[in-house]
Amino acid sequence: IIKSIIRLKLREILKYHRIPLQEPSRKIIIDCLNLVFGESESSVHYWNTTIRTNLIRKFELALTPEETDINFPLKCVLDNFFDESVDGKLILFRKIQKMCALQFHPRLIKDLTTNRNQWLTLGEHPFEDVDLEELGLRVKHMNIITHAQGYFFKYKANLLWDRDPIVAQRFFRLAVKKFKESLETDPNNSSTLSSIAEVCAKLIESDAERLSQIRFAENDPKVHETLEYHLRAITANPSDSVALFRYAQFLEKCNQPEQAEEFYLKSLESNPNNIAAMHEYANFLSENGEYCDAELFFKRYSEQSNKKKE
Repeated sequence: IIKSIIRLKLREILKYHRIPLQEPSRKIIIDCLNLVFGESESSVHYWNTTIRTNLIRKFELALTPEETDINFPLKCVLDNFFDESVDGKLILFRKIQKMCALQFHPRLIKDLTTNRNQWLTLGEHPFEDVDLEELGLRVKHMNIITHAQGYFFKYKANLLWDRDPIVAQRFFRLAVKKFKESLETDPNNSSTLSSIAEVCAKLIESDAERLSQIRFAENDPKVHETLEYHLRAITANPSDSVALFRYAQFLEKCNQPEQAEEFYLKSLESNPNNIAAMHEYANFLSENGEYCDAELFFKRYSEQSNKKKE
């Protein structure tokens, strides 16, 4: 459970840093470990909510009926051993370290091993950034690097889209290759699935002569492949505003305006401040003759854009 939480938090870095950076990753891991092992009300709450919920959902019989009770202090199970020499927190820590291939300073390992069951004296932050010496391959190379490479190629292709579409196509294909590699290790990542769907749609558009009048043919195998990626993305994370927005764009190009509008609205419901979805939905309304509603969304788009510039 904790390994999965660390992996999820690391992927969040990509929303702000499009390349895998060592320092942000180190801070994410240390903050998570302190939340799990530190002596604080936040840690107790985390165990009673996030960890308990995930244990119940993923491992049906992992907890006793008493432990599933919301009033049961779940973290205390790490201290409930008949043999006082057994350090439950140390056992869990070494397990996480092994599963994530994290290398800590020998001094820290020696202190924890020698002074067993002394976590109370370590306080709210038993771990510091300097304690973590190396992010192991299983953390650094989960799917972060290939996803970042795919994003980079997609970014380059978009820059070249207007002035050199042939070169742009090559970068889009490289992006698809990297996103597929990323999905091999994390097949249900909605961000990667949505990104590869977006790139596949761009490749279909690049084959069309008149971009302004593009309509995707349902019997086109490339369109079907793109649809599959979109459906996997919104299934993996039904509240992913970006994935919902990209799917709405795809449906619009498939000449399915009613379904497209449904997913534009779902995207904005998930994130009312998604200015890209706001702008595209305003265009959609305008193109379909809903000028008054379109004006409202154009106004909201303008307001949100100005706020971001401030």
